[in-house]
Amino acid sequence: MKLLLDIKETVGYVSLSESKIKRIVAEGRFPKPIAIDGNVRYKVKDIDTWVDQLSAGEVSPPKAKRGRPRLAI
Repeated sequence: MKLLLDIKETVGYVSLSESKIKRIVAEGRFPKPIAIDGNVRYKVKDIDTWVDQLSAGEVSPPKAKRGRPRLAI
């Protein structure tokens, strides 16, 4: 079993898009990646812990969006 995943492997592992993963990392709601010689990797152990916390409802919800609400047309 791998200990570190690149972004493509992480996408497949958690079934989220690359942009979604990057967004929730920036919000602090997903484990931060580590950089090894300029390569970004995610720890499988951290992702598994995040999944457990997510299923237990311990992950914070996204912050409210700023700006005007969009109008439905």
